[in-house]
Amino acid sequence: MSPSMTRWITIAVCSSLLLAFALISWSAERGKSATYDEPLHSVAGFVLTLDGDYRLNPEDPPLWQRWANLFEPRSMLHVNENDPTFQKTPGFLESRYLWIKPTLYSTGNDADAFLMRQRIMLISLGVMLGAMLALWSGQVAGPVAAIAATTLFALDPNFLAHAAMIKNDVAITLVGFSICYATWRMGRRLTIGSAVAVVALAAIGMVTKFSWPLLVIALFLLLFLRALLPWPWVCCGGGIQKWWARLGIVLGIFIAVTAVGYVTIWANYSFRFAPAPNGAHWDIQPLLMETEFNELSAEHPDRKPSFEELQAWHPHGLVSAALFCGEHRLLPETYLYGLIYTYRSSRLRSNFLCGQFGLLGSWYYFPLAFVFKMPIASLAAVLLALGIAVSRIRLKLPATFSWAKLWTIACLTLPAVVFAGAVMNSNMNIGFRHFLPVMPFVYVGVAAAMAMIFNRWGRNGRMVLGGLAVGLLAEAAIAYPDYIAFFNQICGGPTGGIKLLGDSNLDWGQDLPLLAAWQRDHPQYNDLPMPAEWQRHHPRYKEAPYYLSYFGSADPNYYGIHGDSIVGDYLRPPSQHIIPNQPGVLAISATNLQGIYMANEDRKQLYDLLKHSQLIDVLGGTIYLYLFNP
Repeated sequence: MSPSMTRWITIAVCSSLLLAFALISWSAERGKSATYDEPLHSVAGFVLTLDGDYRLNPEDPPLWQRWANLFEPRSMLHVNENDPTFQKTPGFLESRYLWIKPTLYSTGNDADAFLMRQRIMLISLGVMLGAMLALWSGQVAGPVAAIAATTLFALDPNFLAHAAMIKNDVAITLVGFSICYATWRMGRRLTIGSAVAVVALAAIGMVTKFSWPLLVIALFLLLFLRALLPWPWVCCGGGIQKWWARLGIVLGIFIAVTAVGYVTIWANYSFRFAPAPNGAHWDIQPLLMETEFNELSAEHPDRKPSFEELQAWHPHGLVSAALFCGEHRLLPETYLYGLIYTYRSSRLRSNFLCGQFGLLGSWYYFPLAFVFKMPIASLAAVLLALGIAVSRIRLKLPATFSWAKLWTIACLTLPAVVFAGAVMNSNMNIGFRHFLPVMPFVYVGVAAAMAMIFNRWGRNGRMVLGGLAVGLLAEAAIAYPDYIAFFNQICGGPTGGIKLLGDSNLDWGQDLPLLAAWQRDHPQYNDLPMPAEWQRHHPRYKEAPYYLSYFGSADPNYYGIHGDSIVGDYLRPPSQHIIPNQPGVLAISATNLQGIYMANEDRKQLYDLLKHSQLIDVLGGTIYLYLFNP
């Protein structure tokens, strides 16, 4: 085929794959309730877009929430910001949940329609990421690589799940990958357009997620490498030969990123220091106390901090710098509060790996999560690509070496190493989603290897690629629509995953509609024999009770789910939990079964209930139903 025909066929195939990605992600998410963080992010984004009030969600910069609410009608959600619960948020941040849940679910709002509007906007970011992946892969290794990379992305259950989440994991992945692509283009030929793209994307990253320093570190490592390479930097029709001149350009870009990023941060907070239009400020002391406790506990995980240690603690590093900036009003107060909040959360966090609980991270958490959460076909493609890479290194082909190839390899590997190294050294071992920024770089490398197989292995190679594509499609189809809970079949699928990983890897509270449908479709469990004495004391029950231990922040009542709260349930506070003493059905979230966020005595109480129970069904891999008969 002619180059023009090849190009148009590649565009058509990649576009079709990305359209399928969007439709699959959207349709899978339609039947899901809000995940644990989505009510907070969706309502907070609506409020900050509506009137510039940033009190609800300081731990996330606002740009991606503005994008999610870009086409959300102002009348879509009825909010009462004069509610006393809302007004006391700056002094007691956790009170926001007491306002957000009834605001979303109990004031006549169509919560699911409200959430889906924002999810569609965020799916579009996933499509943009897939397009960037196809573009870079095609420019590096040709049209076959573009199609291979798009296929790996579009049928990846992890991206299918998280592209539709009202979260910023895919958004920061898009920004990070785009920065590296723009840097690669600028390293090949320095133009005003490429420099503006790098500076603008770096600034966007600063108001997308607080992990943005990793993007900036990767950016300037690449630029310093480019400045030191003995390879003329093409610019304005000529070449910059002197290394010190190239370093001068890098310094200029650094200054531009700092200046533009500073203005962008202020602009995203309405050029206002205070979080609220009425001038209310954050009470920083409770957050500092939590930061102090987490920091000291991380240093001595075998014991609680002593009173003397707590008294002697002083802010340092990031916390000290944030307090200094706040004291002198150098940055918006909410932005600084969010930085400290993120640091506090990263120092100590409950996690679950292969049946073991922990508060500190493990370097092998994400490598294992990669093996557990990736489709088998994708894992096979990665291993195949690694084998090809090793064989080519051993051949040592000097005739194929060039500075341009070295620059391309650096732009695809150095950022991936920076991102992977950071998350592997983090204590935030709660979800494979934090590893997503590494995946596009993996896909480009694998796609380049797939293109080599296609072009050099002949018919056998194309049969291998076809088999991998069919296998990946089959895995995505089998997992539909439960992509959050996806684990490959080597791990036993979602029911095997409960023994391996928790939280956003498996159960994030997304399957309340399945529980509501199950209650409607299984009336036989309403006929359990109930003692007459118990019925006299509980006249409202005309059927056997349901006992809920739900992990999530959606409202079961909104979906028509009836039941009493038992230990671990997030619907009601612990003071309203009951201890079941009559036959009924236990509905327990997988995260609660794992006991990740439960105290030892609560975990023991839940497991004692299971001694008198028989498993009857598993919904979406996340809600376990037991017939309880004490």
